[in-house]
Amino acid sequence: MKDRLSAAAVEQSLHTAFVMDIRALKPGNVHAYAAGHDMTAADFERSAEVSVPCLLRSDRSPGERLHDAVAATRAAVGCNTNLGMLLLALPLVLAVQRPGQGSLQARVRDVLRSLDEFADAGHFFAAIRLAAPGGLGETEQHDVNKAADVSVITAMCAAQHRDRVARQYASDYADIFAEPLNVLRDCKERWHSVEWSLVACYLSFLTQFSDSHITRKYGESVARDVRQQGDKILTSFLSYRNPEEAASELLEFDAQLKAEAINPGTSADLSVTCLLVSELEERLTEQ
Repeated sequence: MKDRLSAAAVEQSLHTAFVMDIRALKPGNVHAYAAGHDMTAADFERSAEVSVPCLLRSDRSPGERLHDAVAATRAAVGCNTNLGMLLLALPLVLAVQRPGQGSLQARVRDVLRSLDEFADAGHFFAAIRLAAPGGLGETEQHDVNKAADVSVITAMCAAQHRDRVARQYASDYADIFAEPLNVLRDCKERWHSVEWSLVACYLSFLTQFSDSHITRKYGESVARDVRQQGDKILTSFLSYRNPEEAASELLEFDAQLKAEAINPGTSADLSVTCLLVSELEERLTEQ
């Protein structure tokens, strides 16, 4: 396994993951098949274009890279299209940009530990405020609307019970290096399609636990209902020999969720991160 990847290889992996996020028919999200939530696929394409270079800036600290990427996105499209993806992609980028040994998850673990050594929390808090994700609200402990008073990891550990993205920082990406990643790999081998394997990964996340973005905005009951519906859709989807035949069923679920203004955004962020992991791992093991 390579000890690091070139900037070009990392950029290509990010581009693949972010572009497939737009192309894949993930019910409830914005994608090439249907707009939604006052956003279009073009907004996400533009966001990827301006944010990826910021994540790759080796002359900037981790927190500065995140804030730069969010600021570039906000300037380009005027809304939050990618905060969760950027938060989850950043440690992976750092993990493969610097010399390292062992599995990708082990390298990510080292990166997450090293964040405590940087004065990054202020930049992270400012980036989250700038993105203004739906349902953010205020908290009694380590509120991002106030000046940062703890490390990034401490803040993420405190937020992990209400935010699945924060949980990844607190758990060394435990949800990423788990069953949905296996679903992604299996479906890529079965269908020979990155796009449709990403849909399967997304539905897998949607059924494993309540989407924290939905829970923050609408409560656990609504999130549980979506999870139960997603479970039925996933079972049906995996039964197809040709995944494209499931498009009408997926679009029906998509329309239902968007009519109710429900966006399983966290499940989307996690699934795109799985795809990024898959792309990076393949490049690390290339001879």
